[in-house]
Amino acid sequence: MPPAADDGGDSSMALLAEASDEIDRTTFEQILEMDDDEQEREFSRSIVFDFFDQAESTFVKMDSYLKDKDLDQLSALGHFLKGSSATLGLTKVKDSCEKIQHFGARKDETGQLDEDDDEKSLKRLAETIATAKTEFHSVEEVLKRSGYKAGQSSGSSKQPNQPKRAPLTHFLCLPLVTEKSKPQLEASLSRFRKTLSAKFLDGLPADDATPRAFGQGPRVPLVPPSAIRPVGTIHFTLGVMSLETNERVQEAADFLRGLDLKSMIETNSRANDPLIISLTSLRSMHAPQSTSVLYAGPGEDSDDLIQIASVLRSTFTEQGYLIPDERPLKLHATIVNTIYAKSGNKKIANLKINAEGLLDEWKDFVWAKDFTIEKLAICKMGAKKITDADGEIIGEEYEEMASIQFST
Repeated sequence: MPPAADDGGDSSMALLAEASDEIDRTTFEQILEMDDDEQEREFSRSIVFDFFDQAESTFVKMDSYLKDKDLDQLSALGHFLKGSSATLGLTKVKDSCEKIQHFGARKDETGQLDEDDDEKSLKRLAETIATAKTEFHSVEEVLKRSGYKAGQSSGSSKQPNQPKRAPLTHFLCLPLVTEKSKPQLEASLSRFRKTLSAKFLDGLPADDATPRAFGQGPRVPLVPPSAIRPVGTIHFTLGVMSLETNERVQEAADFLRGLDLKSMIETNSRANDPLIISLTSLRSMHAPQSTSVLYAGPGEDSDDLIQIASVLRSTFTEQGYLIPDERPLKLHATIVNTIYAKSGNKKIANLKINAEGLLDEWKDFVWAKDFTIEKLAICKMGAKKITDADGEIIGEEYEEMASIQFST
């Protein structure tokens, strides 16, 4: 059975929306993006279940170290659980765990002022740990009501000896925005938006003058503009990472920069330059009659690129930097994801569209032609908004932690 509430996916997402003071929906939706199957949600389920286990075991350890008055260990556990809860966007739990980290480090709750009285720190720790437990059980209940219950899917239920999945922090990717591709992508996405502005869920023409029924809201676009991804986010993901400390990030960055990409390409390619590609077509991640993700892929003759990307994924996985993923690598650049869809300032829960017409209309479209993939990068999860001098949002992009040029 799918991990959904009894009355359907819409109510599941509505529960998350109602818990906006406990769960940062944007962060949680980034986890949902990694699910291949929106019904099974195997990936996000494993992340949520692992967090449940991590939190319970961490609170048990906290109680023990609180009894032993071990401030240093309590600080370390607060830091650990802060990272795990931040990955899922569990804001209240994260904030309380940050306070635990500070109190254990003999600081005030902001981490700015020293606290010399250990007994005072221990009292604050006891109170904050109790608060964090309450907040955890509250958000746990919300997630369970939203469909994240053990035993609902035989393919993704937690097994007793199954290794825990660490929180996701970064991803390995091939950025597709270059000096040559950017103006092409901007023009293509602009054309795409303009075309979609005349398409509505009711299937009627844009200039349809049929009177609206009393109380009936405005016409809903087939694809809300907010569901179309910004140019700066366009990339091919090779895999996701859990780099929970600055040291691990630095290790992964050093490994990345030490790769002999030239030899790797020569060994795994028959083409003269497999990194010159065109981004083409429009495809659906799910059944096109009811989908939430549409993407473009590399054009014809991309076998060598896929082989190189697969080798890179395997290389980073073998070194322990990528979370293992046995699924065949699918190079896809997300163009539409309805998880970001809004009506005004309000998120549209669990929006599915019938994309059959769009796929047929855009199947031969070239989003960007004959550009070179220039680098391999490690980026931080969560696209950052880019603002102009007046504070207006003008775009989004992922923060690049490290990269290496293919030409070196």
